[in-house]
Amino acid sequence: MTDLIKQVLDEYNWKYAEGGGTIRVEVDGENASWSSFIRPEGEDSFSYYAVLPVRAEPDSTDSVMRLLHGINYSMRVGSFEMAPPEEQSGSQIMFKTYGLLTEGLISGDPAEAKEIVRRVIAYNMLTMDFYAKYIIKAACGGQVELGEILNSGNGNENERGEEI
Repeated sequence: MTDLIKQVLDEYNWKYAEGGGTIRVEVDGENASWSSFIRPEGEDSFSYYAVLPVRAEPDSTDSVMRLLHGINYSMRVGSFEMAPPEEQSGSQIMFKTYGLLTEGLISGDPAEAKEIVRRVIAYNMLTMDFYAKYIIKAACGGQVELGEILNSGNGNENERGEEI
């Protein structure tokens, strides 16, 4: 799985570093920049985590949790998560997607397996980029209405506007 992930990252010129059983990718989106990491889980699956550069301030934790819950409810794939708060540094916010490939797919059609990996990674990046500005605003104590976000698009399109 690690080799397949690295092939996809190389094909799209996504820079990465390996260490500690994970692959780290720095992402510069249109609305934010963030760190992400990919954790291969055996031969047929992986998790992809995108981590926002800001943490939810202690006084904004409840509103951020409500916002993330509403966003998660509207999505078909993936979920935003917020770690328990650390003293004085707030709560870490991340978006997680999961990729699972069947054994036959890995051995039978490497091009299709790569496409699935690419879609999981691209979906994560596009989704984080779409929602980041709203979540960062809420994490820093700003007022964000869920309806405003949901009415502005779903964040699930590629650069050509095609749903992924």
